[in-house]
Amino acid sequence: PNRAIMFTTNPPDTFTAVREETGDRGQGTEAGFRVLPNPVRRRVLVQLPYAGAARSLRVFDVMGREVRTLAVGTRGVVGWDLCDQSGRRVPAGVYQVMLDPAGNAGDRCRRILVLDD
Repeated sequence: PNRAIMFTTNPPDTFTAVREETGDRGQGTEAGFRVLPNPVRRRVLVQLPYAGAARSLRVFDVMGREVRTLAVGTRGVVGWDLCDQSGRRVPAGVYQVMLDPAGNAGDRCRRILVLDD
């Protein structure tokens, strides 16, 4: 988890390393938040590191457009039905989930791979 592989056609002497982000381990909990399952076909659950860790979650497509904003309750788990703000199912692709933190919530971003249903 939390690793990136960079594929390139550049010769090895020009390869650029990718730094691994480990996040912040505040509040004695697991770093950041989890997205399950990933990849996803129907519904994804976002588990926050602790209840009250965020005010909201925002979902963006690969072009940086905001697709959906999800309100976070007090349970520390948020579900996303893979629909945009208008209620239409998003197309297959990669999406970013950004955490709007409330205090020290660790990592603030996760990628989700949405598959065709």
